Amino acid sequence: MSTDLFVSNEKSSTRSTTSAPPQRQSTDMVKQSRLTLSEVHKCSAKCLGPLVFHSQTKGECIRLSEHGRCAQRNTDTFKNGLLFSCRSVRVQEKVQLRIDKDSLNWTGALRVGFTTVPPSTRTGDLPCMAIPCLTKLPGHWAAPVEHSLVTSGALLEFWVSDSGSLNVCIDNRVQGKLLSGVDISRPLWAMIDVYGQTCGITLLGSVKKELFHTRKSVFLLNTRSLLLRVLTRAQTSHCWRHAL
Repeated sequence: MSTDLFVSNEKSSTRSTTSAPPQRQSTDMVKQSRLTLSEVHKCSAKCLGPLVFHSQTKGECIRLSEHGRCAQRNTDTFKNGLLFSCRSVRVQEKVQLRIDKDSLNWTGALRVGFTTVPPSTRTGDLPCMAIPCLTKLPGHWAAPVEHSLVTSGALLEFWVSDSGSLNVCIDNRVQGKLLSGVDISRPLWAMIDVYGQTCGITLLGSVKKELFHTRKSVFLLNTRSLLLRVLTRAQTSHCWRHAL
């Protein structure tokens, strides 16, 4: 997923008597310079950082939308629905999902877990299933979620505890520990298998409770919406960078 936003660095010309239409301004901004994600998004103490699905490392039957937040698997198969988080997640950071679509044509359902293997380092085709194709390999932990609990509309959280156990909560009811033995000494990426009757999910974000506050992930604005915001604010700030 591209995280670059292109905006103009240059000041407006004082010689121009008429301003270009917004579409022309957007095009000029794109051509002239680059603003990176680190400049667009500044994390506060309560921010966990952006969290979406990894755009390149995904199952061959997965289609992403909503800027990497929504994932759908072809309904004519029960497999090839692997997904990974775009960044590593913290211990006790609860990854939140919503089940958007299910199909009774298949048995089994969503599988969730974690891996120490960065998605960007994976080469070749992904295996068709998390269990057992990935879980038999070092650095992968995943467990199935009870299919009767993850029907369309269900809300799910999963996380790894301080003791290395994989836990899940569905519709605000704690379901308990799915497995143990997750290696928390290394960075972990969330791993989701859109499997069986589960055909569509949305990544809602994540939360992590600290001693005095709760930290949350954020959603990135897409390039077009951020450009529109820059254009609007630039009318009063007279500087593209100060308009952000």
